[in-house]
Amino acid sequence: MINDPSINVYEVVAEAESYFQNIDKNAKGSGWKAYNRWLYENEPKFYPSGDRSNVDPYFVSKEYIKNNIPHQRSLFDNGWEELGPYYIEQVTGHYAVGLGRVESFYSDPNDPNRIYLGSRSGGFWKTLDGGNTWTNTTDFLFAAGVNTMAVSPDNPNYILINVRNSKNGVTHGIYESNDGGDTWNITNFNPENLSWGGLGTYDSVYKIAYHPTIPDLVFIGSSEGLFRSTDNLNSWINCPTGNSWEWDYDFNEIHFHPTDENIVYSAAYNEDSKIYISNDGGLTFTKSNTIVGNSSNIKLSVSAACSNCVRTCCSMFLVPSPE
Repeated sequence: MINDPSINVYEVVAEAESYFQNIDKNAKGSGWKAYNRWLYENEPKFYPSGDRSNVDPYFVSKEYIKNNIPHQRSLFDNGWEELGPYYIEQVTGHYAVGLGRVESFYSDPNDPNRIYLGSRSGGFWKTLDGGNTWTNTTDFLFAAGVNTMAVSPDNPNYILINVRNSKNGVTHGIYESNDGGDTWNITNFNPENLSWGGLGTYDSVYKIAYHPTIPDLVFIGSSEGLFRSTDNLNSWINCPTGNSWEWDYDFNEIHFHPTDENIVYSAAYNEDSKIYISNDGGLTFTKSNTIVGNSSNIKLSVSAACSNCVRTCCSMFLVPSPE
């Protein structure tokens, strides 16, 4: 009734008032709060008649798409195409927050039809037909958030994902799949094995990264520091980064030199003036010189176009190559 625009707003109100006379409004799941949110949102739109029959409930989003999507697409002249969905109701048929924003993705360099996505509150999704159809394979896991993933450079069917609470980011551990994301198993890198106090802590995993050329070498950026594993997370070490307390730094960026496999770059949420550089494949890290003028958490990027350049969110600088 609420979602049927042919029914007048005040008919809905009359029906709701009759219904809630015999319902405990304070009981969990009674629907009272949801109804009042709907009324608060919709009554001003249709006052005083309450007539919704001539108003498209998706008018605003459709107008936005009509006026903006062609312009946005024109910015990409190299084959990009927006696949949607453009608004969540297109999937659910009603308002819901289950889709979640995309927080990580992988596109197979050898197969353009294979794409993996990680959603803040919607889990892991995969397509093998270039985005025409999508499959979610993580609904059975303990949590629905997938904020970071890494795919083996040698085998696109081997995937690592961080499974976390979508609201507060607390990790439930890193899971692995060796069949292209169809099935999942928890790795040894989980709160219990890490002595993070099980699922009752507020520890987070921010970044998983495979080394592009050294098999089975994986780096993990977390709220408990930076970790390095040489055997696909069967075991690991906490990387020395030159901080007095390694676990006081939230490492969220991990990148690799385009041509020198020994050089690894990292950055932390709570270090906004320096980045971390390793010249020994991530065994140890030292801090860079101060990045002048930066006042927010650092994002990094590297490019083969300038192999010794590292670009941050605010500037670009040269990193000297090791002797």
